[in-house]
Order: sequence, then C-alpha cells, then structure tokens
Amino acid sequence: MTILLIVFGFLGGILGGMGMGGGTLLIPLLSFLDIPQRTIQAINLIGFLPMSAVALFFHFKNGLVETKNIIWLILPAVLSAIGGSVLTGVSGEKVLRYCFGSLLFALGIWQLVKCISALIKDVKVKRIVKAQKKEINEFKNSLPNYIDRKSR
Repeated sequence: MTILLIVFGFLGGILGGMGMGGGTLLIPLLSFLDIPQRTIQAINLIGFLPMSAVALFFHFKNGLVETKNIIWLILPAVLSAIGGSVLTGVSGEKVLRYCFGSLLFALGIWQLVKCISALIKDVKVKRIVKAQKKEINEFKNSLPNYIDRKSR
C-alpha cells in the first residue's frame, strides 16, 4: 500500500503542480485502496497544502499569477469551504462518493463538449482557409489573362 501511496502522490503532485487539481485524480485513486471517503478527502486536503504552496511559488516566479481582483474569488471560496466542511461532517460516506463522482462526471461531459466544439470550429476554419486559398489561386491565375487583355 505504501508504494501505491507514493505513486498516487507523484501523480497528484504533477497535476497539482500544473494547477489542474491533483485531488481530481488523487481522490478516485485513493478510493481504490478501500479508505473511507472522509479520510480520503482529508488526505487530499493535507496533501493540497504543500503541493499548492510549491506550485504557487513557481507560478509566481514564472509570472503566471494574476492577482488583480483575486479577492473576489478568495472570499466566496473561503466562505463556501466553511459550508462544504460542515456539510461533509453531516453527510454519509455514500453521499460524499456520489457527489464527487457526479462532479467528475459533469466535468468530463463539459470537457468533452468543449473538445468537440473546438474540433468543429477547427474544421470550419480549415474549410474557410481552403476556400480562401482556392479563391486566391483563381485570382492569381486570372491575372495574366487580365493583363494580356489590358495590353492589347
């Protein structure tokens, strides 16, 4: 089990370091080890603190952090974290698992829709570019005929 925890820590750390939420991966992985859901979530929160501190340091160092108006994100996040903690304390294990699973499912669907939309947009752009190139080539090909007519 220790080796799995180390591997899961590495995987969660990579995602957390990239700002993608290591817990999104860490929580489902830990659930395979038959750990109670509340304990999994607590492990995730404890692991989040050092991971986010290190990642934030490097993101600041690389100039990737935008602090303008950040207070409008932090205040409601802290207040809702209090509410979420209270709800976790009074909710059963199954409810927590279903809530997290539903969240992951919804995020997966959302990402899939975004990906498909981007692909459709990319195909449309490629068609437009291809049509424009065709028009440009037709125009280029007609120029010599136009020039010949003008010179007569």
